[in-house]
Amino acid sequence: MQQLNRSERHWVALLFLLTAFAYLFHLGLLPLRIDESIRTTIAIEMMNSGDYIKPTMWGTFYYSKPPLFNWIVIAFWQFFDEVSLFAYRLPSVLSFLGIAVVTWFVSRKHIGERAAVLAAFGMLLSSTVVIRDSMFGYIDPMLSMVTLIGFYSVFHFHQKQQYWLLFLLSYFLAAVGVMLKGAPTLLFQAFTLLAWFLYKRDFKLLFKPAHFAGIALFLAIIGTYFYAYSLQNDVANYAAGLEKQVVLRTPAHHTWYETVFYYIIFPFENFGMLLPTSLFTLVAIRKGTLKRWFKNDFLAFTFIVICVNIIPYWLSPGYRFRYLMMLYPLWFILGAEAYYSVVGAEKLKLWINRAFLAIGMLLIPVFVYWYFFHLSLSGVEERIWLVVLCLSTAVALFMWFQNVGHRVYTSLLFVILFRIGYDVGFIPQWSADEENIEVYKRVQADRILEVANGKPIRVFDKTPMSRSYAFYLGAGQRNIIEKTTEIDTNYLYLITDSRLSMIENYEYESIYKYELRFKTYIVHLVDIIGIKEDQRLSNTQRLLK
Repeated sequence: MQQLNRSERHWVALLFLLTAFAYLFHLGLLPLRIDESIRTTIAIEMMNSGDYIKPTMWGTFYYSKPPLFNWIVIAFWQFFDEVSLFAYRLPSVLSFLGIAVVTWFVSRKHIGERAAVLAAFGMLLSSTVVIRDSMFGYIDPMLSMVTLIGFYSVFHFHQKQQYWLLFLLSYFLAAVGVMLKGAPTLLFQAFTLLAWFLYKRDFKLLFKPAHFAGIALFLAIIGTYFYAYSLQNDVANYAAGLEKQVVLRTPAHHTWYETVFYYIIFPFENFGMLLPTSLFTLVAIRKGTLKRWFKNDFLAFTFIVICVNIIPYWLSPGYRFRYLMMLYPLWFILGAEAYYSVVGAEKLKLWINRAFLAIGMLLIPVFVYWYFFHLSLSGVEERIWLVVLCLSTAVALFMWFQNVGHRVYTSLLFVILFRIGYDVGFIPQWSADEENIEVYKRVQADRILEVANGKPIRVFDKTPMSRSYAFYLGAGQRNIIEKTTEIDTNYLYLITDSRLSMIENYEYESIYKYELRFKTYIVHLVDIIGIKEDQRLSNTQRLLK
């Protein structure tokens, strides 16, 4: 097995630190995305109400996810003493970095340190993570890190025959996974244990006291939360909500031709979303690779875990890339092992490295285009960034040609430099563009808060407001933004023009209005002055009768 020399260790440290910098830089600049608005709204409503047991949205019960991720978000907000998008997204970025560290740690003794480095950076520097998922706050990176540790705790403690630790730790992590996102973790736990024990002919382990102790620990953790929840609301509603989330991803919600097409493109789509680093794994697609993997328990375990756990997602057309983040590192472990072990694939490896060279050679023109046509070199800082990125790319290109043995590292460096350039040359423009619907929501929320001047806000009836408003307004007012038909003069109300007739019995003043994007109506912020005089007299006469 190939171990890292001193120079390579410096390379790995540099790559990791640059990746961390790239993913943290401008992390809080972009506005909320759709899924983020759900998590932030639930977290801010928990924080504002002081009720950390029952998740709510717009002040009503939310049943789709358990609350652990919201608790973690609240902890980060409290740590920074600020309700910010940076603090909200930080757990996700730390989880991405954590996945890389875990991948390196569990694989280095089995596939060698060089291969472990490539495996660790595989998903971390894939295109979908680089240009999308690392910029936002999702549950899935944290769930994936927890699940990945759970996978290899099964392998590690099975190898050492420490079955109590195997079951107690893996079921504890499964409970954490369920509290993060619900049912999927149960499948990972069940499929991994069953498949590995069957392969090792240790099926009897499932009937040992240690296994029942693990199940008991799992039930105790989950049961404690749901018991506390049952004191405030019906648990059956929660269970139905969690079940609905699973059913939505099944073929039952898609046409037969959509389902068939999905089954065909699934592996190619995943390979494409993992580019460019997935190119390194092409070396694994060779005769004899599978046979070699099954001669090594670690590689056999990794391959089996992928195969059994990918089945539910391959059969579920509603899946998203981030749902499989716990399995991608396993594929990169296998691919990296093949890249450094397969003999006779030098020509393929050369073409893979040339593909990264092409990326590197395109970087300087891309940086120049971004800075001249997007930023227009409007300030000293932008000019400095342009010079630094172009010089860094030039140095990386020189090193690619100069040091053949470090080409994997320089190839990864090209991807990191692209992301840093993306941070500086694209994200600021995106975050300031009011033509972007998500930016528009943030701008309008700020204006509403300014006009409200501290007076609490509600949303009237079923006014179709984005969840982003629930977070922005709730964070700004430190209050839950409720949807209601109850009229109270102590509140301002957001209401569409088509619903103004529903409050015609009240005197009100529209103190702000704006267009709801992509719709044909206007939203008003109205101040209810009171019930109209003639309506008050009419009510009085009815009472006298």
